[in-house]
Amino acid sequence: MNSPDVFHAAGLGLGTGLALIVAIGAQNAFVLRQGIRGEHIGAVVAVCAISDAVLIAAGYSAQAPCSPRRLPPSSFSAMSVRHSW
Repeated sequence: MNSPDVFHAAGLGLGTGLALIVAIGAQNAFVLRQGIRGEHIGAVVAVCAISDAVLIAAGYSAQAPCSPRRLPPSSFSAMSVRHSW
């Protein structure tokens, strides 16, 4: 791998990571604000949980065809648990 490829990959990873952090930070701020106010707590949590689940499933579905090995979702969670020890 030559140097421009490494910088390109690093830039894409950094940009993706920052985009996820900014999006998650905004959602957390909204949930915290609603919780402090005590307004629609159940509805806010439900909408956020459902939208997170849908977006995670969409991301997995979009990534799966690009993967060299197709593993079921349970394999990914089992691998992460096994390697976290």
